[in-house]
Amino acid sequence: MAERRLWKVYASSFLFLLLFSAGLAWGYSRYTLTRARTFLAELAKLKPGESTFADAQRLRRAYGGVPTSLLTQNPTCSEERCELLFTFDNKPLCYLPGVLQVHLGGDITVKEGRVVESVLLFGRKPNSEFDAGDRRTQEGVIIPPEWEYLYGVRDVAQRAQEEYGLRKSDPDSHGVPHFVTFRLGPRSTAEDKNRAYSIDLSCLARLRGCDSPSSIYPQGWQNW
Repeated sequence: MAERRLWKVYASSFLFLLLFSAGLAWGYSRYTLTRARTFLAELAKLKPGESTFADAQRLRRAYGGVPTSLLTQNPTCSEERCELLFTFDNKPLCYLPGVLQVHLGGDITVKEGRVVESVLLFGRKPNSEFDAGDRRTQEGVIIPPEWEYLYGVRDVAQRAQEEYGLRKSDPDSHGVPHFVTFRLGPRSTAEDKNRAYSIDLSCLARLRGCDSPSSIYPQGWQNW
């Protein structure tokens, strides 16, 4: 009888710790979601070719931007040249059983005191593990590997007229693209920018319902 009571105590303690850990994970993910939403709004306000190094530094301080470079392991950040990487994901929520990994990333490039490019990536992976290594698309966007659905916005200071708008790539057997990019530039309208950045980031704090492209891509992307 004593052993049975002891087993119940152990089981109750384990269940309490499991629920407590899940609650902490969800609470932290809610915090991450709030920060990611404000970052998204701030990034959308940048104007490549007009925004300054000071604007990029303000975002760096507020959202933990990290200097990065494909050319050196110890990148510097100055008015002359600076590339900042911003990362938001649903850790540790994605370590819970059945929760898919979701990631929001931002990249800001500064040259000679001006922001010349901003990139946003929002995606979901099919498994629960993070893989190392990145790749670049022809558009110049850095993509984390093996992402099931990935949406990107690239706003640059100089862009040819034929390179504006939506691009869909890597379609599956049903014709659903695994990568959708919205390309912005100096000729983009306020409506273009609003459409490009109208992303629902709630999957960063969701336990379920993030298993389709419609949960990652902007609403109405099929008709664009």
